[in-house]
Amino acid sequence: MIVMLASFENTYTNQLNLANMSTTPIEGMPYVFNTIRPQYLRQLSGGDVVFEKEILQQFTSQVPEELEQLQQAYRSNNWIQLRSTAHNLKTTVSFLGLTEILANDLELLEKKTGPLTDVQDVNIPIDNILLVCKSAIADAQGYLESC
Repeated sequence: MIVMLASFENTYTNQLNLANMSTTPIEGMPYVFNTIRPQYLRQLSGGDVVFEKEILQQFTSQVPEELEQLQQAYRSNNWIQLRSTAHNLKTTVSFLGLTEILANDLELLEKKTGPLTDVQDVNIPIDNILLVCKSAIADAQGYLESC
């Protein structure tokens, strides 16, 4: 258990550090993000602040539901739902520049899970997805509250 937690912590820390390299403030955004990559969001929006807020609001309402679906599918060994939810999350997180951070974990859940999957093999990817997405939700909520 300790080895698994240490491995998870190292994986998560390395990935979150990757995100922090690109989360420097950008002009017109009065908030410093911890996980979300604002440059990607700004490029996607073409500088349309209203569109950015809509994306962030949708993210904060949609992702908690998707995370709950992911956890429920995992708890019930529903591999079809787990793969489907992971696939949906890939699209959702891409809008905020989180693909680079979560691609491996989401890909593993989407492509390499099934009836013969050892549930222990998906613990770490699911925990990683939960932590990164919850941090991104906090980022989005912090930004929306600062506007």
